[in-house]
Amino acid sequence: MRDCGRCGPAPDLLTARPRRCRAGHEVAVAGIEGDTVYLDDQFDQPYEMPLELFMAAWSGVRKDRHHLVSITGSAHADLGRAASEAVAGTVAKLTGPVLGNNFDVNFGLSGMRRLAAQLADTTTKTGWARRFADPEAFFIGMTRLHDCLEIEYGAPGAMRPLYAGFLDEAGGRQAAAEVYREAGSAWSAVARAALPAHVPQLARYRELVSEREELKLTDRAAGAVRIQRLDAEAAKLPGEYGAADQLGTDGRMALLAELGALVEQAVRLEERGVELLRRTA
Repeated sequence: MRDCGRCGPAPDLLTARPRRCRAGHEVAVAGIEGDTVYLDDQFDQPYEMPLELFMAAWSGVRKDRHHLVSITGSAHADLGRAASEAVAGTVAKLTGPVLGNNFDVNFGLSGMRRLAAQLADTTTKTGWARRFADPEAFFIGMTRLHDCLEIEYGAPGAMRPLYAGFLDEAGGRQAAAEVYREAGSAWSAVARAALPAHVPQLARYRELVSEREELKLTDRAAGAVRIQRLDAEAAKLPGEYGAADQLGTDGRMALLAELGALVEQAVRLEERGVELLRRTA
């Protein structure tokens, strides 16, 4: 229910201002007391929100209206069996269908290989060279690539280091855990390369993101206003980069080639990781 980054801002839980968006954002409801909801999202500690405003945000995105995931089941689960089932599920989703439709090519190993191919593609309309030929669009593409790997939809390193920790705790999967740590480092390298230090606007975006993440470790009252100011500054950067176009066509092509090679390295580690998981699932 915040800015998902894919199609513009959604209802913002910091300000409860409804905005246009086709996708929602999941938050954890840590508790409800009277007319107050305690939300676990963004900041280090849950923060309070009036129930009325929460309900407006929860209803504000038609596609995900009233979406709810709850934890059920026995408190005495077989952890070994649950871990094995989780690993088997990871293998299945990385190697097979997820949604059961044509969009499945964008998931799992198939999606990773597709990303590497499109980064290297300099001729067709699906390649990033043509898709992001406009400088401002290129800036947005690079920042989205960074954020999706390091900030959103998971943890840094495309969540691979966190998953490696799970494999360590699950036992008997140390080899796979080490590969996923390497994969996490590889995906973080992709994210860093997408925001090169010699391009002022991209470098400044990295600084803003870093400060924003630090502020999330503070309480909401201390961090929310500053975060809004950082977001306002970040919103100006695509236009500034588009006007300057410091990389130019050749520079953009070189950066995309570098990113394609880095993604290929990450994919090879992912393929190795899946093979190791398959043996232990």
